[in-house]
Amino acid sequence: MLYRIWFVLSVMLISASALSQSDKELYEARCAACHQSSGEGSAALKAPNLSGLSIAYVARQLRLFRSDSRGSLAEDTQGQMMRAAALGLSDSQVDKLAGYVGSLVDVPVNLEKQSTGFRGRGLYSVCSSCHGAKGEGNEALGAPRIAQQYSWYLRSQLNSYKKGWRGGESGDELGRQMRSMALTVDDADLELLIRHVTGLGVKP
Repeated sequence: MLYRIWFVLSVMLISASALSQSDKELYEARCAACHQSSGEGSAALKAPNLSGLSIAYVARQLRLFRSDSRGSLAEDTQGQMMRAAALGLSDSQVDKLAGYVGSLVDVPVNLEKQSTGFRGRGLYSVCSSCHGAKGEGNEALGAPRIAQQYSWYLRSQLNSYKKGWRGGESGDELGRQMRSMALTVDDADLELLIRHVTGLGVKP
């Protein structure tokens, strides 16, 4: 009896290990060249930090890229690159990749505390209602973690929202909500807001 229990548990562990390896291999084959093996991304390749993002958020974005809701506009060159990578993914592969990315250990990419004063805190107070006081995100609201994200990526995405390259399609309701918030940020305040976000979660 004990031998049978041990055998069943061994098979379960081997199967789980094989599934995990399969997910990792899929990520290495489809994503790691740009986003790196640990998910930290690359400024040179215009790939954001994926570590720390939720499974639901990653899966939703991959499906938006597969549709015409994100990355389909000629002006959005970064989005087009990601859309090209996502187009060939099956539903099963999307779920596997999202699950694997969600399991990655958080990689800090911002190590220097940014001082933005009262104005910076005031600008971010509007964002914190969804993204959290420390930029940790809120899965229930569909808001991703934005702490420990590259400043260049935050800048490009806020500009994409403002231009309607992202969140301009009816199939992306959460994106449309974010676009309405991005439009309230004046260009003069954009850099200050980005500096504040990149300092979130960084020790003084």
